[in-house]
Amino acid sequence: TATALCLDGTITALPGVRDVVSANLEPAQYDVDIGGTEGSPLDGAFVGQTISLPISIQVGSDTLTSYTVELDYAASDVTLGACAQGSTGSPATFTCSVNPETGNVVISGTFPPGTTSGLVEVATIDLTVPEGSSFTDSTITGTVQLTTGSVTDPGPRGIEAGSNTITAANAPPPPPILPPTQSPTASPTTQAPTAAAVLSLSFSAAKITHSSSLAAASPISIPTVSIITATLTLSDGSTVVVSSDPRTVFSSSSLLISIANQNQIIAAGTTLFGSATVTVTFEGATATGTVEVVAVESVTVASRPYPSYTGSSSVEETVLSLVQCTSVYQRAQLVATAQLSDGSDPVDVTAGSTFS
Repeated sequence: TATALCLDGTITALPGVRDVVSANLEPAQYDVDIGGTEGSPLDGAFVGQTISLPISIQVGSDTLTSYTVELDYAASDVTLGACAQGSTGSPATFTCSVNPETGNVVISGTFPPGTTSGLVEVATIDLTVPEGSSFTDSTITGTVQLTTGSVTDPGPRGIEAGSNTITAANAPPPPPILPPTQSPTASPTTQAPTAAAVLSLSFSAAKITHSSSLAAASPISIPTVSIITATLTLSDGSTVVVSSDPRTVFSSSSLLISIANQNQIIAAGTTLFGSATVTVTFEGATATGTVEVVAVESVTVASRPYPSYTGSSSVEETVLSLVQCTSVYQRAQLVATAQLSDGSDPVDVTAGSTFS
């Protein structure tokens, strides 16, 4: 059964609509491949989505000297954005020419002789399903002309391996089938797995502080921003990061934090501290998590014996006396320690302190 991620974010079965099932295996020698080469089809796309496709040529034990790949796509179904140099080798030249009206793209380049063999990723292209598209399948066709280090010229060849069909869904939204909101637990949290979709959260920092707080300065160096990553796990086990999707809503009723730039948590005040709960929703799926806002509660100074010795960190040196039979006094070293509001172990801040 084919499924689709609809415009409103819901997941639905599409009876009568086929998904991409053509094998996406590694191409034979001198063939060109669109997409991955690990047996997976091209990802389905929904209206407004952009997918990035690698263009690869298999030359096996031979070496690739020059190539020209010409692709044709349905300009009424998809639009071509970026066309960039691939990740393999160091090509001597690379050009990409696009005719958006006819849906034609010509990619060509050269490599230094004897430097590039195997499966060569020569380029990547970005295809977008524009608003208003209503197709089911859109096919990419094309040919490749290449020269190699071999005496035999392979000649022009077609795209004979790989999945070259994009499937798009633009059906009216069915009744929502996403799971109900779950009770919040410890951060980060996810909803209980269901047959539909699960939203989960992760935080780049479990605790933050205000940018002007002593806790942000070295050597404590607590981050001032925590970035939330919201991930939707679909019924087939695949995942989609929806943090920057405009349908994803980040909110919190806590006075300790504010949310900036869609998914960035910052501390609201220099003296406020405690745990703050964040709620994230995506088209009916909800997840919650917590972040700790910390501040420096106190800084203490102690004098310790100098030079230090085993156990001297627990000795308070309050009186400096003459060393026996000399005119030299004992010495002490000052140690500054900061205590954070979350009750964690004290932090030695001597290196960043000034004593007077």
